[in-house]
Amino acid sequence: MDRRKILELYDWDDGICFRHPGKGQVRTAHVKTIRPAAGGIQDIRACEPCVLSMEEDRAAE
Repeated sequence: MDRRKILELYDWDDGICFRHPGKGQVRTAHVKTIRPAAGGIQDIRACEPCVLSMEEDRAAE
């Protein structure tokens, strides 16, 4: 699957990438929701390069 088709599978919105928080608000997709031991719910978001990297890793498995 090509890059464009992979990115079209996700819903995109401004957010903070979990791998690159120093970049600030960038275009991100929701990739997971976690429940930290301290309580609450935390949504994990990733930028386009990170989503593509995760999908590439998944395909290699």
